[in-house]
Parts: sequence; C-alpha cells; structure tokens
Amino acid sequence: MGARVIGSGVGRAAWRAIVACCVLEVISFSAAMAAVDKRADRAAFVQRVGCEIDRRIRIVAARPPGKNRFVIAGVPAKGHAYAQCLMVEEGSSILCEVASGFYLKQKGDPSTVEVPARVRALLAAEGFDTDPSEGNFQRHWTPTNLSAEIEATGRSLAGLLYDLYGARTPDDVEYEVPGAPELARAALCVAPVARLAWPHAAC
Repeated sequence: MGARVIGSGVGRAAWRAIVACCVLEVISFSAAMAAVDKRADRAAFVQRVGCEIDRRIRIVAARPPGKNRFVIAGVPAKGHAYAQCLMVEEGSSILCEVASGFYLKQKGDPSTVEVPARVRALLAAEGFDTDPSEGNFQRHWTPTNLSAEIEATGRSLAGLLYDLYGARTPDDVEYEVPGAPELARAALCVAPVARLAWPHAAC
C-alpha cells in the first residue's frame, strides 16, 4: 500500500486557507497599528505646535493696544499656507484667519475660490467660516475665558496646519511676531513626549 502524501488534495487547500487567513490578519493588524501611529503623531504635533502658538499669542496679548498684536504661523515649504490671530478691540476679542488662497488670485480669475468638502468640514469643525469670496477663512469671537481660549486656539490652529497644509514636525512651522524676529524659530515649549523626535528611527 502506498504511503499517503501529507499536504496533498484537501490538505493543501486547507493549508492555503490557513495561510491566507494569517496574511489577512497580519495586514489588518499592520493597518490598525499604522492608523494608531498617525493619530499619535498628529496628537504630538498638535500638543507641541499648539503650545508654541499659545505662547506667542500670550506674548502679543500682553502688549498695549496697537497694530503689533498678531501672530502668524506658516508652513514655508507649502507656499501660501498659514494661520494667524489678531488681538483686537483692546484684547476683548480675537480674530483668527486661515489662508484661503483668495489673495493669490490674479486679475480675471474666478471671483470665488473652490473649497473642497473635506476642507469645509475641517474649518467648520474649528469654528471658521467657509466662504473665501472676500478673503481668508475667519473666526472672530469674544472670549469669556481668555487664557483657556488662547490655549484652545493654539491647538485648533496647529490641527489645521497639520490637516490642511501637511505640516508634520515642529520644524515645518515658522512664526512671525511683530518686533520679535527671534521668535520665528524659537522653541518656547518643551517636547512633551519622546516620540516628538521626528523623523522616526528606521527599524
């Protein structure tokens, strides 16, 4: 009687099914871990850059009323990509803007800037208007708790720099504070967690 060959016929099919299942599980696990890493990277960016924006807004908010009470946070590598905040009416209200591309229009261009649905959703979630027909996207409000709302504004703008303009590390962002050129690249906040050492080390 001939010996039965292990793995022949139904056996091979079963092994293929098991291997395929394992491969799918590995792919699913890898995708899940990648999603976790992306969320963690964004959270770390927002924490650090949000703090940097927060500190600079506090600096200009402490100044006497005048024209030099604004902060710009830009992403130079992306061109016309920035967010800015101005303390107005002697500090009783804040006007923040996110670049819409309106000021890049040339004579003869359409009167309105096309705004993708994804961008509208991101802006609306942070309280900004989504109409670029007359300028940048704006949010203008009177805070009831200035300190807490400056902190929240820093995080909000940092998130938009990440989501809209592709900023990924603190070094991607440059700041403008009137009368304080040393703050353009200064690190005013201590990195909160070790994973802020971008880029990730290779495996």
